Amino acid sequence: KAQQVKNTVIVPVGSKGGFFPKRLPPASAGRDAYQAAGVSAYKTFIRSLLDVTDNLDVNGKILPPKDVIRRDGDDPY
Repeated sequence: KAQQVKNTVIVPVGSKGGFFPKRLPPASAGRDAYQAAGVSAYKTFIRSLLDVTDNLDVNGKILPPKDVIRRDGDDPY
């Protein structure tokens, strides 16, 4: 319990890691360009994760992603 309390200051519950974009413009491009590139990279990252995540259709049926070999059970988001 003490370790969990200690870690809550550092890492919130549910956190799984960090994100660090590798191809950012030089700092000389300005803060707005730097931030826009980071946001764009993060959106691409999230879209990629959702591409390999099970989905639900309107009737609640699980729709696994095409051309993905699943080694676990259904896990819709």
